[in-house]
Amino acid sequence: MPEISVIMPAYNTGKYIKKAICSVMDQTFSDFELIIIEQNSTDDTLAVIKKLCEKDERIKLITSDIRNPGSARNIGIMAATGKYLAFVDSDDYIEINMLEILLNVIIKNDSDIAYCTFYIDNHKTGAKEMYCMPVVPEGAYRLLDRLDTFDNLHCHVAWNKLYKRVLIVDHGGFFPNFPINEDLVFIFKNFLNARSIEYIDTPLYHHLIYRPLSATDVVNPDAIVCLMKAVDSVIEYYKTRGVYNACKHKIAEVTIRLFLETIKKEYVYNSTIKNMDAILTYLDKTFPGWKDILNTDMKIMAAYKNMDILDKALNKKINFSGRDVILFSASTGGRALLSAFKAGGITVTAFCDNSSPLQNTRVDDVEVLSPETAVKRYGKSGYFIIAADVKYNAGIKNQLRGLGVDDENIY
Repeated sequence: MPEISVIMPAYNTGKYIKKAICSVMDQTFSDFELIIIEQNSTDDTLAVIKKLCEKDERIKLITSDIRNPGSARNIGIMAATGKYLAFVDSDDYIEINMLEILLNVIIKNDSDIAYCTFYIDNHKTGAKEMYCMPVVPEGAYRLLDRLDTFDNLHCHVAWNKLYKRVLIVDHGGFFPNFPINEDLVFIFKNFLNARSIEYIDTPLYHHLIYRPLSATDVVNPDAIVCLMKAVDSVIEYYKTRGVYNACKHKIAEVTIRLFLETIKKEYVYNSTIKNMDAILTYLDKTFPGWKDILNTDMKIMAAYKNMDILDKALNKKINFSGRDVILFSASTGGRALLSAFKAGGITVTAFCDNSSPLQNTRVDDVEVLSPETAVKRYGKSGYFIIAADVKYNAGIKNQLRGLGVDDENIY
């Protein structure tokens, strides 16, 4: 029997899957099997797989009509004969030594899970950058001792990790039958059950983003509902294990972040936010007092504030017709809001910023003014939207008031 089983669901990735498969077959560690679950693709995915199967008997092909990636992975888990499991998406690829490195790490301390950081490959631009997980410690840990590791959203994916198969099978840590957000439940279950988790700060996986029709880059109309189901599943599981109260705050933080990511994707692709009321109702019901988290987590608060502005703007609760829009802050928050407004067809007139080096320049082809100049020019006709870090909001609002801007024109 092979030491490792690599599991790869495949649906309509004919343009990418050869690279994915070859990156596995060329590994420096060779004692593995690659189990591909082909999900009745409508392109040439199956033909590509069959051709490669002829060249290497380590490739095992399973055909299925199941379209959900989680359910396909479950088929692979049950078919696997290896002691360890890895998951590779069929439009991604891995470094040539990923299996060898993670296996050595997991064996060294007899850990149940080993995982690494990764590269984000942008299909649109061709750019590649390393994803940084600054709060994850190198070395072994237990989840309940380091709940802060879940602050990184990409801890919640299945594919940059190596697992002991018995961890998943013996504890029932399979994927739920969701079209999306299935990784969240899988990771929360298995990280909780792991006796030891090992992280290395070495990028060994390449995750492709902005691929046309990718499950992670297309707005699924059921995304919000699936995320709610996933969170409910996590909560129920943690309650049955008697650890929910200890983890409730962190689960709430992760939930808020994931909702914000889902909303962000929705307005970038569709220029609208349809589910804000449903999300707020869910959060009020599931995590009473959840807004207190916003007051203690500046990054979440800043993101939420921007989403709230976008909700009002894109759903016409703020009428920008005939008004100038000035974003206060030409740094990261302002540029992100500018991109979102452009996607929603809203024209930004100018930035204003207290930073002297930025004043009288252009950022993303929008001029940057001093607050005094911006108010003098647009104070009577403009909406001033504060896009700075939330800790500066009160001071900026008072500054604009002092310059003569009415409260009703400050957001």
